[in-house]
Amino acid sequence: MALVFCRLRKTFVSKSQVEELCSVISSHFNLKEYEYSVKLTTDRSIRLLNTQFRGIRAATDVLSFPTGLFQRGQLQSYSNVIRKELESLHSDISDLSYEELDLEWKEFRDMGDIVISLPYVKRVAEKRGVKPVYQFTSVLVHGFCHLLGYDHEESLERERMNQVERQCLNTLATVLECHERDLTPLTSQW
Repeated sequence: MALVFCRLRKTFVSKSQVEELCSVISSHFNLKEYEYSVKLTTDRSIRLLNTQFRGIRAATDVLSFPTGLFQRGQLQSYSNVIRKELESLHSDISDLSYEELDLEWKEFRDMGDIVISLPYVKRVAEKRGVKPVYQFTSVLVHGFCHLLGYDHEESLERERMNQVERQCLNTLATVLECHERDLTPLTSQW
């Protein structure tokens, strides 16, 4: 389930449309029981986040903040993802077995957060000659793939992420009643 936050007055996509897209994305990946948030924001806000978390003083279309629950689309055990960090933060848990931690982890359903700059997405859509909602959909899927632990730093990773994005966008084309060619994976737009 996605929690959608938007304080912008004028948008080209409604909160209910975003919720519907998120529902289809979650269904596509069989992750309906997992939670994540989507915040629709401005260039200024996303630029501040980009500066703070990536050291890049510029606006961008999407930022994702995954919890580490997934790696390359596969659910990870708690002990594989967080053990070292957790031990360094909480010395009092050393008496717990990692099996107990894994049981608690299975109840953890937060995938992370996606932040999208709607003005940025709209400008890119105009430049590409596509409807803003189509570009937004591509950006949303891209952000979701990052929550799933996909990356595009290396060419093989980028190819895999592109395939995953393409498959999901093909599913969404039906919902948006558009052609598959109208929705392009972000990893193909660079």
